[in-house]
Amino acid sequence: MTNTQEYTQTNWKATDEKGTLLKIIGFPCDYDEFNGESMWVRVIEGTDSDGIGYICNDPVFSSLRYGDVVAYAGGTDDTKAHYAGLAHNVFEYAGSPQREYLKEQAQETPEVQQFHEAALNGCATCGEGAHDCK
Repeated sequence: MTNTQEYTQTNWKATDEKGTLLKIIGFPCDYDEFNGESMWVRVIEGTDSDGIGYICNDPVFSSLRYGDVVAYAGGTDDTKAHYAGLAHNVFEYAGSPQREYLKEQAQETPEVQQFHEAALNGCATCGEGAHDCK
């Protein structure tokens, strides 16, 4: 830890160089009549009150697993957020950092760069618009 980094930890929230972990309540219990399991979730996107993240511990009473991406909601200043369901595809949320990252990475592939060059400069063989003569 450097002097410029600040780490915090409470009984429901911890922050470190990887981001924020939240204790989320109300996970379904599939194997017992337990009222609801609490789990640590690493925030991918969102706030302490609602968002998406992945499970960072091994569930005991649930069929969910370490690494499953889940949605959480309903947190307030006085109440921990609760499990809101599986987040099947975090990349489908418009404006999500993951979606923007993938869009940026896709623009850097050789195929996309070749298409952009052809669109701007024309075909290297015939000079026409965005295509490649074979």
